[in-house]
Amino acid sequence: MATVTVEIDREVITEAAQMVGYWNSEEVLNRINMGEGFTLAALFDALHEHATADHIIREVWEGETEGDRDPLP
Repeated sequence: MATVTVEIDREVITEAAQMVGYWNSEEVLNRINMGEGFTLAALFDALHEHATADHIIREVWEGETEGDRDPLP
């Protein structure tokens, strides 16, 4: 996998992380699967928004039905 360098204003990253921080398993993050959640979390992790990445994984997991839910990653 190639590494790509992109410049993004820290303000934009912070705004996006705050927006995602309001998403939860009962609204937005119950609509994506774990694979999609890991992809979105990896993006925020790469942007050094580790708490947002953790939030995404947790809320996507919470949004799965108990029958479909894997053990918490």
